[in-house]
Amino acid sequence: MSSATKKSDFGNGHLATKKASEIFANVIKRNHNAQNAECEDITGNEFRPRSYDEIMQELDSFVGIEEIKQSIKKNYQPVRYR
Repeated sequence: MSSATKKSDFGNGHLATKKASEIFANVIKRNHNAQNAECEDITGNEFRPRSYDEIMQELDSFVGIEEIKQSIKKNYQPVRYR
C-alpha cells in the first residue's frame, strides 16, 4: 500500500497527533496564557503492564466466548528472554 492510498488515521502517528491536540486544547481551556501542560490536562488511560494472571482473570470474566478463551489458553506461548 503506497502512502498516497493510506487513510489519514493510519498508524499511531495520527493518534499521537490527536492526543497532542487534545492536551493543547485542555491547556488553553484551563488558562489561555499557560506555558506548560499539567497532569489534569492529560486525559485517557495510562498504560500499565499486566501479568499473565491478570489478563487471564479479565478474559475469564467475559461471558459467552468459551471456545475463544480455551484457544487462547491452549495456544499461549510466553516469550522468554535469555
